[in-house]
Amino acid sequence: MDVSTTSADDVLKKRYAELAEKTATAIANEGPPPNINDRPAIPNSLPTLPRYEPPPPHRPQRQRPTCRMFFPTSGHLGFDTVKLTTELPSIETVREMVIYETRLRLSDSIQEIMDQYYTDECAVTFVHDLIQKHVVEHFGYHDVNALRTALYRFPNDPVIQAAFYVKYNKITQGIVNQDQCARDVDLYTTDGHLITLFSQMSSGQPLIILAGVLVRSHAPNGIRLLAIYIAEAHARDEWPVGKTISCIDQPTTLAERLNNAQQFKKNFNFEMLMLVDNMDNTFHTTYGSWPFRLFVIYDGKLVLKAEPDKETFTYDMNEIDNWIANFYQSRSQTN
Repeated sequence: MDVSTTSADDVLKKRYAELAEKTATAIANEGPPPNINDRPAIPNSLPTLPRYEPPPPHRPQRQRPTCRMFFPTSGHLGFDTVKLTTELPSIETVREMVIYETRLRLSDSIQEIMDQYYTDECAVTFVHDLIQKHVVEHFGYHDVNALRTALYRFPNDPVIQAAFYVKYNKITQGIVNQDQCARDVDLYTTDGHLITLFSQMSSGQPLIILAGVLVRSHAPNGIRLLAIYIAEAHARDEWPVGKTISCIDQPTTLAERLNNAQQFKKNFNFEMLMLVDNMDNTFHTTYGSWPFRLFVIYDGKLVLKAEPDKETFTYDMNEIDNWIANFYQSRSQTN
């Protein structure tokens, strides 16, 4: 038996048990939602059915940033929506669920927990799981997907559309897919000068584009590296996950977005060339960059468009290094 592994697992379980207790306290502090139409939200008796239990905690994988907009807690399974459920509450009940859940997730108590665990993606997911478990059980149901299928079952309902994780969920595949010709888009330098994406390309030289994520700080020989500052993924006034991560509002003007990009470069000593997406988010809608992605354009073609894992909804940050290694190998074989 690996004593160190066992000890680490025990520490992790204890940490998550404490997190579950904190979450339960935060939920209790917020109080239940008001009764609708003078009726109790929970039936007097419930049939005996298996209760949903959040998956056990596991050690976060390194080099694999997650995209929370892909998660079931946001009504999604990757680019698709959650569709399967054993229970079908009425639209009226689903609306109440969504409103109650939204109030809990945006509450000061839960946001404080997000702040305490912001470096642990699994912890954030665990908290959201616990909240959704509480919500469905509060309304007398057992299957957490009774809530998570809201977007699939009632995609045009205004109450569901108003939920922050629906309204501000901008995941998209874009319109340019891997192995298709790249498209030029208008961008800006961080000091506000209009420029184009194609102006950064040179014949015979791959252009690596990092949108919303940094995986390396310098470009290898013969390769150009470009960062593009896109819209905020978790803006304070849209989809907050604690004050540490969600420390600024979503810009409404180009000047505000440029200022955010400048502050980012300054605060993180960011030396890589950075351009800024325009306020129509043209780069994002063209290439599907939200909230982060890796691209390689070579000889006018999009030769790499990183895709999230279909089970964990994470990106492999080693993918770009593997592409670079293969590029150098193929070049050496042709010389």
